[in-house]
Amino acid sequence: MELGNSLMAVEFRLGLDDFLETVRAREPQSRKLARGVLMTVGLVLLAALLGAPFALKDVPGFLAAFLLGVLPLAVLMVILPWYYKPDRFYTAYYRTFVFSLCKYEIAEQGIKVSTDTSESALLWKAFSDYSDSKTQFVLTSGMVQYIFPKHAIEQSKFTELVELVKGKVTPVRAS
Repeated sequence: MELGNSLMAVEFRLGLDDFLETVRAREPQSRKLARGVLMTVGLVLLAALLGAPFALKDVPGFLAAFLLGVLPLAVLMVILPWYYKPDRFYTAYYRTFVFSLCKYEIAEQGIKVSTDTSESALLWKAFSDYSDSKTQFVLTSGMVQYIFPKHAIEQSKFTELVELVKGKVTPVRAS
């Protein structure tokens, strides 16, 4: 598929940090907040449960049984939100993964993406969203994200790329 005149070509290799940055940025704020609230409540409950026998001279039997029964729940409220943190999973899974060299050819009609094992051409209308952060620029096409790390592309090319994408891609926002 011919995409018209080539406007720019960039070549880089993603690192694990680039990938994890995208994972962190795409995680919904509500999930981050819920994880923080669960861990905070769990820590407060854990401190109260472990401190109650020291604060009270004579702990009644029913209260001691309650505290002992609730203790595992408090421990789980602290451990599970940390354990199921997405970037912790991805760090463990991808720590030995070597990302292939990415070659992007940006043209008037779209982007041609090439790696050692594949090549694809995407029209501008295939992209539904883009995001710009301190460390990277991400183009989204359905469930696939195309990551452009700022440290891997010279500043003048990167600025030109961002301006071009902003002119060609209209973000589709859920209403």
